[in-house]
Amino acid sequence: MTNAKQRRGNVLALLAAGAAVLLYVFAIYLPAEKSMRTMREEITSKTRTPAEAGNLAAQFALQQKALEETKAYVSNWQKQAPTPADLPQMLGEMSEMAQAAGVAVTRMEPEPAVHFAELSQSRVSMGCQGSFAEVFDFLRRLESLSHAVWIDNLQIEQAAGNKGDASDVTCMVKLAIFTNKSESSG
Repeated sequence: MTNAKQRRGNVLALLAAGAAVLLYVFAIYLPAEKSMRTMREEITSKTRTPAEAGNLAAQFALQQKALEETKAYVSNWQKQAPTPADLPQMLGEMSEMAQAAGVAVTRMEPEPAVHFAELSQSRVSMGCQGSFAEVFDFLRRLESLSHAVWIDNLQIEQAAGNKGDASDVTCMVKLAIFTNKSESSG
């Protein structure tokens, strides 16, 4: 009988020890571990911030330099950009370029300008006809204009009525020309 009592006593002691371990784990260890993890994350974030501050200063300096370069570019563009009053002369230059390239201008339609805060965008639809080499030469000449001219849309097709001769093409091009609205340009 003493063995049975001893076994029961051992089982009870083991159960009491197991309950004490579980109580310790759930009541003390896990809450303390969670609190320590939160403190570690907070310390890590606070030590990372001063290290990143030096990096932010370098990034700020780079952004400041980029801003200054952008302002210089815009100022230079504003000094050289055409004004709306220069558009007729530019259209005349384009007609001369077409003639010099051997291209016949079939259409030239300026569209109403779109106005922005500091600049305006004028669009021109042009149609022309000639050989592919002549049209290509005309487009190359457009790119050589002293002021930037964007080609928004370009269509080149075989000219109507060319049954066996594919040398003539028609070209429809939509151009965008940006002009400066300020009076200090030109």
